[in-house]
Amino acid sequence: MSGPNPRTSKFRRPSGFTLLEMLVTLIILSIVTVVAFPSMREFNMGGAATAQANSLLGNLNTARAEAVKSATNVRVSAIGGDWSNGWQIAVDRDRNGIVEAPQGDRIITETGKARDNFTWTGVQDPSGAALTQFFYGPTGEIIQPTSGIMFMLKRTDPDTAPTKCKRVAIALSGRAESRRGEVSPCT
Repeated sequence: MSGPNPRTSKFRRPSGFTLLEMLVTLIILSIVTVVAFPSMREFNMGGAATAQANSLLGNLNTARAEAVKSATNVRVSAIGGDWSNGWQIAVDRDRNGIVEAPQGDRIITETGKARDNFTWTGVQDPSGAALTQFFYGPTGEIIQPTSGIMFMLKRTDPDTAPTKCKRVAIALSGRAESRRGEVSPCT
């Protein structure tokens, strides 16, 4: 003889969730979502800032390498006078700010605008004077202006602290490096 069949027994335990279990699960899920969302947004914004700073670094290295390879002057200039609109890199042999094909000038590359919620600023370091263009010389050094250069990528969120920025510094030697704003805030 065998025992009662659990499938046909009238004392079978119901399967599924109770209303209380489902409510507790939804409450826990909503708390985790509320806590995680701001952190995820910060993570995404930080990644976007890093990507833009790396893009600028790559373009600066391209400009410097072209100046050395061609043994000529290469200009990096803000499109429309605003770095947030992007930048143009061009061979500009006479450093007049104009691409003149008969002289051998040519555009190397142009970039697009900064991502939404970000702005680029370029200044002479350490004076802070605004900068709309600069030149690499034939040996890869900065020849105009005669000081280092600092680019700052700032977030436009009104509640963002000045330490949440990226900086790209270019020494007179032409060497560029990225720095976090936590070292020295972008103000």
